[in-house]
Amino acid sequence: MIKEAEDRENKRVRTVDDYLQFRRETFAAQASISFLSSGLKLPEKVLLHPVMQTVTLASMDILLIINVSFKFDRTYKLTDVFIFQDMHSYPLELSRGIEFHNIITSIIHEHHLDVPAAMKWLEEFGRQKLLLS
Repeated sequence: MIKEAEDRENKRVRTVDDYLQFRRETFAAQASISFLSSGLKLPEKVLLHPVMQTVTLASMDILLIINVSFKFDRTYKLTDVFIFQDMHSYPLELSRGIEFHNIITSIIHEHHLDVPAAMKWLEEFGRQKLLLS
């Protein structure tokens, strides 16, 4: 929280990758994922496999930057994904002048986009992470 407050006070905007790395280290998803996977009793060799590491990182990214809501059709086929958290907190943070520690700000600065385009970028990023494509 101190580093996040310093980012806001110093108006530091992290790159998208730096923001994701920072957030992965500062929230409890890794502990939660470890706890949940311990019930599976998978060998360490499986947990350390590159595919499992990719799935774990993608899961963490989804949890840390987005609250995901899914829309299914009547056959339970996934038809849409809605991404919320940083998107919804951005206008409030912007109005308070504390938007510097938000992935939307990182996207705007790194990719030279306006707010709607940054929102679209994050939506697509979340979909790619969710589908691991």
